[in-house]
Amino acid sequence: MYAKLGRVDDSKAIFELYGDRDMVSWNTMISSFSQSDRFNEALTFLRLMVLEGIKPDGFAIASVLPACSHLELLHLGKEIHAYALRNDELIGNSFMGSALVDMYCNCKEVDSGQVSGLFPNTTTMASTLPACVDCEAFSDKESMHGYVVKLGFGTDRYMQNALMDMYCRMGKIEVSKYIQQHGD
Repeated sequence: MYAKLGRVDDSKAIFELYGDRDMVSWNTMISSFSQSDRFNEALTFLRLMVLEGIKPDGFAIASVLPACSHLELLHLGKEIHAYALRNDELIGNSFMGSALVDMYCNCKEVDSGQVSGLFPNTTTMASTLPACVDCEAFSDKESMHGYVVKLGFGTDRYMQNALMDMYCRMGKIEVSKYIQQHGD
């Protein structure tokens, strides 16, 4: 409750009072720190979580990856990625996959974000397209459209909306209109 109200220090104080911490309480703290731009604390709590013997899930990893981006800790982001690849239950987690792609793009490692060993779904791709437009390191934005079609997502309405948004942001209104009228 305190974390949702933006009172992260109060949330932390209550968290530290209780010894019976579960995955939900750890995830809440890590996410709260990350969303409040308290990235060092998010990383510290991830380490403490592991030291207490709790194995991070996709939510914990997705919550801490922005810290790697903002603190320019690409090496740590790559370590977290390697951890995810070693854990089968994390491979299909689209929430974590999106966070990995975003982390690599923000660290100007766009190629690494496309070959991260995770396979995107329509949700991952649709959430990645706006980041591609804003990412200066990613110069061939239109290639994402081809990648979407190659994956077989070109006829998905959610994906088409994301593509139309991407082209509108790039000032290519005619391409956006074409997608609206004809699909992929």
